[in-house]
Amino acid sequence: MDDAAHLALLAKPERTQERAIDRAAILVFVEKHRKTGLQWPKIDALLKGAGFSEQPSHQTLKRWFKLVENVDPINWAPALAPGYSTTGAPLADCQPDAWTDFENRVAASGNNGTGANFRALHKQTKAEAYKNGWAFPALPHRHASLGEDGRREAAHP
Repeated sequence: MDDAAHLALLAKPERTQERAIDRAAILVFVEKHRKTGLQWPKIDALLKGAGFSEQPSHQTLKRWFKLVENVDPINWAPALAPGYSTTGAPLADCQPDAWTDFENRVAASGNNGTGANFRALHKQTKAEAYKNGWAFPALPHRHASLGEDGRREAAHP
């Protein structure tokens, strides 16, 4: 057992710990059924009926199995802990001139009571940044963090 990995997992928030333990249990479940010779469609059906909090896709399971490749099963939970950072994601490159241009566009728009259309303003600033050779970050996609089921549900409510 890798004590350092388990201590690092215990230092993470409780929800992160729970997800890591659930993911490890899912992989143990899948691996147990793979060893009996079951194919993915049967395992998927059993997995859906097993009552796990997450219902990962086949691709997600492949990704998780890559994360735990050459790792002893007792250490799967720490290896599967979702990324967590107290500082957040690193900031994207953005030159001060580009940010000032964006702020000016926001300040100049929306004075008619309709509010600022941030997507349109971002697109205009992105074009200006490209023309001037400025670094300006891409606008995050609305559904990027939802996962496959969440994107499907958001698209078809």
